[in-house]
Amino acid sequence: KRMMLLSARGTVRHQVFLLVFAVIFYKTAGQQDNQGNEFFLTFIENIPPPQLLVFVTTAETSAVSFTIETSESFNASTARAGEVTTFVFDLSFQLVSETERDKWIYLKAEGDKKIIVYGASERQASTDTFLGLPVQNDLGNNLTYVAVMEDNLPSTQAEIGIVAVANNTVLSITPTQDVIVGTTSVSAHSTAQITLNRQDTLLLRSPLDLTGTRVESNNQISFFSGHECTFIPEGVSACDFIVEQLPPVQSWGTRFATAPLLTRLSFDVFRIVAGDMPTDVYIQCTPSNGGNGYNMTVSLESYAFHVMTIPSTDFCWIEGTERILVVQFSVGSNVDSVPSDPFMAMVPPVDQYSNSYTLATVPSVVQNYTHYVNIYIPVAFAQFDQIFLDGVPLSQFTAEPIHRLEETQVYSVRTNVSEGVHTLSHTNPVAQIGVIVYGFGEFNSYGYPGGIRVGIIEETNSIGLTLTEGSTRSAQVIWFQPVLEAGEIILGYNVSLKEITSADDSVLVFGYITQNTSVTLDNLEPYQEYTICVGVLTDGATMIPTTCLSFRTLGVPPEYQVDSKFTVEEGSQLRVDLVLLSNPQPTGFTWYFNGNTLTAGGDVTFGVDFLNLGTADSSESGNYTVVATNAFGSGSASFQVVVMPPMSIGADPHYSVFLPTQQLLCYSVHGKKGHIFNLISNKKMVINALFIPDARREEVTWIGEIGIVIRDFKSGVEVNPTKLSFHTSTKSLNVDDKISLKATRIEGITISNGKTHICEASEARKPGQQPEVHVALIDAGLNFTIKFLTEHLDMIWEGTHKQPTDSHGLIGQFFQEGVVIDEVRKMLVLPGREPVPVMRRKVWQFMEREVPDVDESLCWTAMNIGYQGKGLIEGHYLDYMVEDILTSTFVFEAKYSD
Repeated sequence: KRMMLLSARGTVRHQVFLLVFAVIFYKTAGQQDNQGNEFFLTFIENIPPPQLLVFVTTAETSAVSFTIETSESFNASTARAGEVTTFVFDLSFQLVSETERDKWIYLKAEGDKKIIVYGASERQASTDTFLGLPVQNDLGNNLTYVAVMEDNLPSTQAEIGIVAVANNTVLSITPTQDVIVGTTSVSAHSTAQITLNRQDTLLLRSPLDLTGTRVESNNQISFFSGHECTFIPEGVSACDFIVEQLPPVQSWGTRFATAPLLTRLSFDVFRIVAGDMPTDVYIQCTPSNGGNGYNMTVSLESYAFHVMTIPSTDFCWIEGTERILVVQFSVGSNVDSVPSDPFMAMVPPVDQYSNSYTLATVPSVVQNYTHYVNIYIPVAFAQFDQIFLDGVPLSQFTAEPIHRLEETQVYSVRTNVSEGVHTLSHTNPVAQIGVIVYGFGEFNSYGYPGGIRVGIIEETNSIGLTLTEGSTRSAQVIWFQPVLEAGEIILGYNVSLKEITSADDSVLVFGYITQNTSVTLDNLEPYQEYTICVGVLTDGATMIPTTCLSFRTLGVPPEYQVDSKFTVEEGSQLRVDLVLLSNPQPTGFTWYFNGNTLTAGGDVTFGVDFLNLGTADSSESGNYTVVATNAFGSGSASFQVVVMPPMSIGADPHYSVFLPTQQLLCYSVHGKKGHIFNLISNKKMVINALFIPDARREEVTWIGEIGIVIRDFKSGVEVNPTKLSFHTSTKSLNVDDKISLKATRIEGITISNGKTHICEASEARKPGQQPEVHVALIDAGLNFTIKFLTEHLDMIWEGTHKQPTDSHGLIGQFFQEGVVIDEVRKMLVLPGREPVPVMRRKVWQFMEREVPDVDESLCWTAMNIGYQGKGLIEGHYLDYMVEDILTSTFVFEAKYSD
């Protein structure tokens, strides 16, 4: 059963009569947080030689006695508020082998007192910390834990460390890579079981990324995830140790606010991991410098993850339809030359914020650190004069808003703090705030959530209702941040405390419903069970459920959504994922290839909503159809697969394009001999280019022919040749005229309208000179020069002229309004898409052939996009192929998701 927004707006589908008032809100079972009575820790391996630190403090008003125990020692100590008790262990306490069972550290406070525990694995230039999560007796059984880390250095290990907190703990482990479980080799995506007793430790590790590895347990465990030493991002030094202790999926959240790390000038890396349910994740980011914001939605299957870079100026709202985990990574110091390095910190979900925190920084023993906190305040609790950091109200700091759509959801306050223990609290006992603690040193860093509620998120739903119209459709309530207005009916989690403005309003705690009002239930899912319960508020805060009403909606036949055509190069991997809308789920399905039943075999696999051809070859070109059936009917989907011959990757052509801001952008898209790509397409003209091979290296391609087609009768093209002997020195062309400029050892060029010979030119260059032709689109300001090199053509774009902003194509798309390079963030901003990291280099450094004398000018180059513009150009480079050098029918239509 799920939960859904109930609103008085929209099409009437079901009438519900409210008998009494009520609220709906998420609550955390027992309101448990990271303060606890018992802790089980372990330290996964850091590159040697680290020292292992355990920090203990308390928020209790009086001193708390506690014990700390290992397999080799037992010590008694005392924790006091405002102080940190530190224990140092040598590297022999690291968990470094799959067969080690005794690398545990156990802490126990006296009686029912509570302590706060942090851990750190510290060495010069490789440090990270974690927040200790306590043993909780009410977490229940059948918990799922999922790993997350960054893994960009295969010579070191991705790691998962586990400590059992109870005897007969049975773990079912499903890794994403091949691992050893105990002494048993386990293949990726298969499941193995192992039983641990109290205080037993277990290590899982791999040189490959273990993100998405899940561990299902019949008891609570302490679960640590990280990496021995990794680059973030890939290829950027220096590598660092990263680690976090992670809670079970059942206590993950759905709503997150993120803020950039202080002092950084580039970007942070984020990983978003789905829990045990597929989810859609909405992401909205807004720069603090007033730049262009952006939003996007990512769909994730269970335990899948999404990686994204967020500029160091951007504040973001992240929201999943199901539970997700969000982790923030600091990038390597060499990205922006700021003292720092990688760390990982779990971002606390808004639903798991707490009221007060006791925080500790890493002491500057191995090296010096500067320390910082990122504080998050939901808008309902943004009484800044009631929130205190070490006794100082947050009203004295700058607060940045974090938006969802046009509404502010959370404020973020970022500031530096001194070394030592700090307190953060809200004077309103029901208010909730979040915090992340981090620090930077020379090629070193650490980070962790300052605190988090770690109980199971329960869904409590109760509304007073009576069904007034008979219907087989039922209701499910999902929680979304509602907008509360007088007289509007809202059920949903709402952190906004707003004043009642209407006499008909009954009550307001986290949400409200007016009495004796009919409501409309919209956006119901087919064949879904819905439950609505009656409840009353007894004391303004405590809810007593009374009656519940359940229904199930009618089902619908299967329905598919998929693109009609997929083009892939031979030897590349091809997987087609279809969107399947079916409730109930299909009871059977069949795949067809060119009308014949398709069978799985070799590297061909399929399911009801995907087809995986593995390594594509030409024999797999054709038409594919899937037919699925359930109790309410059948549905089908068809698409075409085109497998093209393998592409040779050469060094050229490289493009250098002036953006509307006059900033120079450089990038590559390689073609294969005979490929024709559209460079520019707009209402007035089309420019296409044919790729030819290099005379000495067959795998290298160049532009060998350029075709220009005039489409607008108001336009004209002026071709003005220099250093070439033209029969007609200047030619103006009008509608339907076409130009073909062809370089064939510079024996000559021909200008024609596709049928009739217009004029021709032969080479008349002097030694050391390169012949060229200047082309100008007269009324639109399109200006460029075509140079005739020894064997091919080169296009030079005039940076002093504004090019047509309605253009598309491999080059034209960068003429569009809104395309700009944010030189502070070092990001190429593309309207409606994720920003692309860029760096400024000399043009000759961008080219594979190292010839510094070719071009000493500076241009912005996209980082890590590959030879085919992946992530930079819209869609896929094959989307820009055309059949003829003088075609005028190119219309961009993305067919590839990458």
